[in-house]
Amino acid sequence: MGGVEALAGRPLESVTPGRGKGFANHAGASERLGGVAFHFCEPHHPWQRLTVENANGLIRELFPKGTDFSEATDDEVRRVFDMIDDRPRKVLGYRTANEVYRELMHSA
Repeated sequence: MGGVEALAGRPLESVTPGRGKGFANHAGASERLGGVAFHFCEPHHPWQRLTVENANGLIRELFPKGTDFSEATDDEVRRVFDMIDDRPRKVLGYRTANEVYRELMHSA
């Protein structure tokens, strides 16, 4: 199974990728992820891309540039997303995205 299927069933509401050709089939990816919305940064709004570029850099730590993602296994993709979601972030008061998500879920 390819990497996109690894996210199916996870609490994913939206994806904000870069504007490159790599996301030309975003509609197909959205369908495979159960209708997850794709939002693209607006042209000439570089501040919107900072978060996307930061995430891309984290992903590239485990998937070097040129990686054929059709060959990535579910376990490899899960490992990368777990690494990103379990990384403390200054903007979150040095909590992880998973910690903040759990807090939000328990307060709802």
